[in-house]
Amino acid sequence: MRNFLFLSLTVLIIFSSCKDEASERNLDPYADWMTDLILNGSKDVTLKNITMPGAHDAGMYILSSCTVGANACNTQTQNENMTLMLENGIRSFDVRPILTGGEYLTAHVTECGGLGCNGDAMRNILQQTKDYLDQHSELVVFIVTHFCNTGSDDAGLTQLVEDIMGDRLYKDDGSSVERFMDRSLADILDTKNAKGKLLMIYEDAPNENDLKRNGIFPNSYLPLEGSYANSYDFDVMRSDQTTKLVNYDPSSNSIFEISWTMTLDANASIACAFPDTGADGILHYANIANSQLSTSIDEMITDGIITSDKIPNIIWVDYANIFGTQACQKI
Repeated sequence: MRNFLFLSLTVLIIFSSCKDEASERNLDPYADWMTDLILNGSKDVTLKNITMPGAHDAGMYILSSCTVGANACNTQTQNENMTLMLENGIRSFDVRPILTGGEYLTAHVTECGGLGCNGDAMRNILQQTKDYLDQHSELVVFIVTHFCNTGSDDAGLTQLVEDIMGDRLYKDDGSSVERFMDRSLADILDTKNAKGKLLMIYEDAPNENDLKRNGIFPNSYLPLEGSYANSYDFDVMRSDQTTKLVNYDPSSNSIFEISWTMTLDANASIACAFPDTGADGILHYANIANSQLSTSIDEMITDGIITSDKIPNIIWVDYANIFGTQACQKI
């Protein structure tokens, strides 16, 4: 009986300590959702087990240096800065850097030197992310693509990331043999001191250990399966993404991404260049897709498309907000 009481008291103390740590941190269900998972019993949770909300063309919440015909209607994809998106639980960011006038910005253009606009500066995006991760033990992933006049071999860009992020930049010393997607978030993050990490995936980076030790990772480090539908018809987009998820093998060496985005065709983009026409732009179609994300997730679960053994790991949206985090938390 005495041993039983001692064991019971020990369990109670351990349980209370965990709960006290969480309550003292005043965890926000959106701003600290990864930490919340870890502290409340999911210490072995990995990227393969969770669904992260993602912001498509994440830097395009402000516009500058637009070419003729480019404006918010056909170019802007977000309306919240990095701090707000992070506070609302967004954890994956599609970042597209451009070097112009000696400064690293983001951009949404048809091609390098083509039509479109620049967005916020990489310096601002990184600093907001760093400030956030100094206070929150969360994992943030930048998928860095569509380089213009720069790349992973640009020492100016990678040094900018290093200088701003410092200890918040995730680096791999090669000590783990597990795939990154199979490593527990508890091992990656410092929940005790509320410090987070930023993983930088560069689409053009070579797979070299020296680069990984410096926080420069190739696509193969976190392989993504899936692609966008390239349609502004919601039913076409929904069917396309659902079919791709059905065909996804969760035992493969990849995580799955849903691109819950609708793409303007050439005629719609041109119409946006003439505001008086009342053209429907990116925001219009994002509102259609975003308003149906939650019910679509419910239907995929009901229909057995999303199961405990098969989930989407990233859901990309335009105009990312708390609704995306809420939909992902259902999964």
